[in-house]
Amino acid sequence: MELTTHMTFNPDAQLDPEPPNLILISSDQTEFHVHRGRLLIASSNLFNLLLIYPDPEINLAEGSELVTIFLHCIYEIPFTSQPSPDAIIVSFDVLKRYGITLDRYIRPNTPLFQAALLPLDSQEYAMELYVQAAQNNLSELAACASSALLSYSLATITDELARRMGPIYLKKLFVLHTERSKALRHILSTPPAAHPPTQECGSEGRRRFLGDWDVVTANMVLTARPDTPVDTIRSIYTTIEPLLSCHECKTVLEAGVQQAISDWERTPRTV
Repeated sequence: MELTTHMTFNPDAQLDPEPPNLILISSDQTEFHVHRGRLLIASSNLFNLLLIYPDPEINLAEGSELVTIFLHCIYEIPFTSQPSPDAIIVSFDVLKRYGITLDRYIRPNTPLFQAALLPLDSQEYAMELYVQAAQNNLSELAACASSALLSYSLATITDELARRMGPIYLKKLFVLHTERSKALRHILSTPPAAHPPTQECGSEGRRRFLGDWDVVTANMVLTARPDTPVDTIRSIYTTIEPLLSCHECKTVLEAGVQQAISDWERTPRTV
């Protein structure tokens, strides 16, 4: 197979004041022109002992996508194209294999941290990312991943997933789900304050309004979920409005719904 040169890590790239002095060759025959000193500084094990000898070229077992990921981490430069979700997950073990400290190179605003957040719309990926973050005690990454797991059914977590995640981060995830559901029930169980009596709407009218609120709340409380959308809260509670003839009661209803939504939006979404 003919060798190709990586677009970012090419001989003329100005990634360092000094010119590249080492070529890494991936398993799919892509050349990466890099700086031995950079790798030595980043690695705690001489780059998996590959830098013991002053060879000008080193063949790696990893394909070009994984090599690209760990080099972008080491050089701390943004990715020119988004890595695949599978490669992001595998890269955690690859980085460790080459002695690259994860909590140094995977933190907020670093290339891999930012790239890892983009595919979070996939529940399967979000869970795997959470597990990787948990295994390596990357608390900030775990927090970001957990926000994408509010819809995840915790009952489907296998023994193997739980083992890999560990008891601390497993508990964090269960607490997040439990506390958010509990918070939503508390928010909705607090009815809005009734308006002062008017000629058109006295205490009886206000009691009917609060009764309607309680009926809707009873149904919502039974189905409270950690991922309940604010649109669901709004749409369900606004079904009360057609039952109201009092303008003041309608104003109180709108204020109560908005307050509930605001309180729900302020409820923590991460571990």
